[in-house]
Amino acid sequence: MPLVVRTLGRTEYEPTWRAMQAFTAARGAATADEIWLTEHPPVYTLGLAGRMTHLLRDNGIPVLKVDRGGQITYHGPGQLVAYVLFDLRRPQLGVRAMVRTLESAVIEWLGAMGIPAHGKVTAPGVYVSATGAESKIAALD
Repeated sequence: MPLVVRTLGRTEYEPTWRAMQAFTAARGAATADEIWLTEHPPVYTLGLAGRMTHLLRDNGIPVLKVDRGGQITYHGPGQLVAYVLFDLRRPQLGVRAMVRTLESAVIEWLGAMGIPAHGKVTAPGVYVSATGAESKIAALD
């Protein structure tokens, strides 16, 4: 089955999130998997494990409660967001296995550009180390 990649440009978070929910609700057995590429104006998303106390200070950026994992995530201009809308039953993958597969793909891609990166069993995402400090370069929510 073909994979559809959509380049959306900059989109508001909430309408994009709602469109993903609608896509998933309407999908059938023959619906192609899609990847949506976008970036968002500044917004914090508060995931299922998130609490407003996780936001250290009010800086005027909107906060949106969402039905996704994680605590609090900042989205903003210049951050590439790839929404992976895959039917995990087809390849018989669980969510955790899919996250690890995506991490591996990002690590391999960064490595091809000469940027050493790694994942962590205890914390989803991709990390790089520069000047002795570790930083997250890719989040997977």
